[in-house]
Amino acid sequence: DYTKVQTAVLDPALEPARHNLMLFIKATFPTYVDEPFHRSVCSYIEKVVKLREDGTREIDRLMLFAPPQHGKSEIVSTRLPAFWLAHNPELPVALISYGGHLAYRNSRNARAVLDHPSYVALHTDRLKDPGNWRQEDWHLWGHKGYCVAAGVNGPLTGHGFGLAVIDDPTESWAKAQSDIERENQWSWYNGTFLSRMWEHGAVILMQTRWHEDDLPGRILAREGRVEEGGRWTVISYKALAEKGDILGRELGEPLCPSRFT
Repeated sequence: DYTKVQTAVLDPALEPARHNLMLFIKATFPTYVDEPFHRSVCSYIEKVVKLREDGTREIDRLMLFAPPQHGKSEIVSTRLPAFWLAHNPELPVALISYGGHLAYRNSRNARAVLDHPSYVALHTDRLKDPGNWRQEDWHLWGHKGYCVAAGVNGPLTGHGFGLAVIDDPTESWAKAQSDIERENQWSWYNGTFLSRMWEHGAVILMQTRWHEDDLPGRILAREGRVEEGGRWTVISYKALAEKGDILGRELGEPLCPSRFT
């Protein structure tokens, strides 16, 4: 009964989770273990999600590079779609991974966030549309926002989006070594993907890199990094800290000690 939900009283302790991504993650996933890496990733993503007073975003093209199995997909593919739609209910999300099966799994996990009691309490006017609740695309009730899932080289026909989340577009190290595989990704990006991207939309690309001529490598060669006058903000997290580490770690310190020493 949406009428009852919309008149529910919000627990004041939850209020900060409305605008802070890490607090939102912990509100909807109380056992999530966060470390400086995860909080850093969230801080950059918030600069994509939130509009400034002039209606622009501090970052609209963000690349985040990190080693595998460090909890990055839980942030960008599972929790981010709900957080984005809560703040941008009229701007659809495309959830993209290397294969359709993974994209659909991520989509199922992401839409489950909207059923969590903490999400419902925080965003009573950003609830799910039960009549449009498929794994490949699910919608908000009373808003234009939705989430569509697809694999790289998969179909996006009929869908446009205000945010694209590209999470691990390359399946493995072996796939990254294939000239044909990399060329297919590049053709998909320039054809299918860019043709569906809304003019003022945002892109978050997060992956482990295994080749200099991969998808982000080609994008950066053409569009450039912000510090060089280009378009993309690029943040790279090393598995073991090197000199000048972005998180201020000591040399050789692991990225997520609770996951990998």
